[in-house]
Amino acid sequence: MVSTTLSTRVSSSSTSTTPAMEGEKKHPYPTTEVTSAPYNHLDENAVALEFASNPTHPITAADTTRVLRKIDLYLMPLMCLAVLLQFLDKTSLNYASLLGLKRTRICTGSNTCRIRGGKLRVWQQLYLILGGIALLFGFIVLAFMPDSPATIRYLTTRERQIVVHSIKSNKSGIHDKKFKKNQLIEAVKDFRLYLFFVAICAANIANGGVSNFGSEIISQFGYDSKTTSLLGMAPGAMEVVAVYFGAWLSHVTHTRVIPGVLMYILAIVGGVMMIAIPSTSSSGRYSGYVICFTYPVASPFIYSFLSSSVSGTTKRIVFNMVLQVGYSVGNLIGPQTYRVKDAPGYVPAKITLVVVFGVAAACLVGIGGVHARWNRRNGLGGWKDVVSAGEDGMEGEEEGKREVDDGEDLSDLTDKQRSKFRYPY
Repeated sequence: MVSTTLSTRVSSSSTSTTPAMEGEKKHPYPTTEVTSAPYNHLDENAVALEFASNPTHPITAADTTRVLRKIDLYLMPLMCLAVLLQFLDKTSLNYASLLGLKRTRICTGSNTCRIRGGKLRVWQQLYLILGGIALLFGFIVLAFMPDSPATIRYLTTRERQIVVHSIKSNKSGIHDKKFKKNQLIEAVKDFRLYLFFVAICAANIANGGVSNFGSEIISQFGYDSKTTSLLGMAPGAMEVVAVYFGAWLSHVTHTRVIPGVLMYILAIVGGVMMIAIPSTSSSGRYSGYVICFTYPVASPFIYSFLSSSVSGTTKRIVFNMVLQVGYSVGNLIGPQTYRVKDAPGYVPAKITLVVVFGVAAACLVGIGGVHARWNRRNGLGGWKDVVSAGEDGMEGEEEGKREVDDGEDLSDLTDKQRSKFRYPY
């Protein structure tokens, strides 16, 4: 942890020019004076501006790669565990049903509830273990997850400068703890907010159904409990393959929309197979069920859209909040599509799967279309330009043609307030 202490005072009446990075033009911006004060009590934007405007040495691509790899090694385990526990919370009902939840008959029209003595049942132990791990992990996140790139404790001052320069280049801004009403209003008026909500809600209607009732779906193909448990591993293998394929396709096409929509199309094919293939062909219907599990791979593309296309702290918080609401609503609706009267085939639920996959894919295309239109409006090229040249290459070319404004790139502005914000596809 770096013990450096700083305090900032930004002078708006005077400007100065400091040595710029190689390839950039020199330009004036507010000066930042450094004195002694507790580091963590600072305005993070001022700290970031100080780091960006006064690099101790020229920052190279190798420096950026090294620091980003260090950040990934620190943050990725925390983020992966958070996502894992979040999904386990929603899918634990599926495992609990195999461990005797249904036999306890806790879900009845009316009953008298009281605590009985004796040992905990296996499915009860499952919930206690998963809940305890999630609670403990929450404290770990509070202790170790950084709030802002300007205050990452495990980076040196030099490494924080590199991180801030990286943020400056993608124009996402630095975290600001002040609530801004204008950003809230802009978020509510942003049409993409509702596309994101519908996409995540639709995707998680499938998640709440397929994941929670996975054992029910497999068992109705004619398999016993033990075989059902073993066959439940194949969807996980399908997800692993789909993740690598989706990442490769995104790298090749320089888009998120194309691999995301493809995953939903494959899931639609799987859903249709479960509906159309006769019940006498258990292996064929099971294959359709496994293919359906390409759909979870599309969700990371939606979330990455949010992180890279929405700027402004308050606006980003609103978008994240709406996505979490959509995630929860979808997981609440999903199990309701599997009704007792539709057993054992659950055909209406499977039709619902096909529909929500189509809705999510349409929303993803809509988001990409909106971004293409806004980029053309800002003179930054359309969809075909990015797909043919690659986002990174075009961004580098554009950076070489314009003068970078540190004040704009590092300030807490929304994406619509930034004159040269490039929306991803």
